[in-house]
Amino acid sequence: MMLEQYQLDRGLASVRSFDIDANDLYPDRKSETDIRDRVVETAKRAIEEDGAEVLLSGCTLAGSILSKYTREHAGGLPAPVIDGMLTGFKMAEMMVSLAGVGLPPVSRIGIYEQPPLHDLQCLRNVQKRPMPVWAVDPGGLKPES
Repeated sequence: MMLEQYQLDRGLASVRSFDIDANDLYPDRKSETDIRDRVVETAKRAIEEDGAEVLLSGCTLAGSILSKYTREHAGGLPAPVIDGMLTGFKMAEMMVSLAGVGLPPVSRIGIYEQPPLHDLQCLRNVQKRPMPVWAVDPGGLKPES
């Protein structure tokens, strides 16, 4: 699981499925009410049975459903909902704002450090893809594509 890879699993209460195949998330296959009810019930079970204190959906549709539900039903879910789509937009806004005032929008130290150019070049060669535009050596020179 990716959470384990990035060592973010320590505070994880649970991973739950709302048991609706992605191909069935269309109004002609399953009603919006059925989808909403299943997603909300799954969220409530994560809180009540697993001790979840924050809800983070792995599906953008479910995240949007939970966000809308909490706006329309005050107190309906006692845990805050982190909507992946909204946080993505907010993160992009923040990165633009930081860059606009001359601050680095992302960290480039520790686990966020740019991989060695040689390693990246080998990987891109295997993938038969050009080097990304951000790949520069410490001297500011762009490697060969």
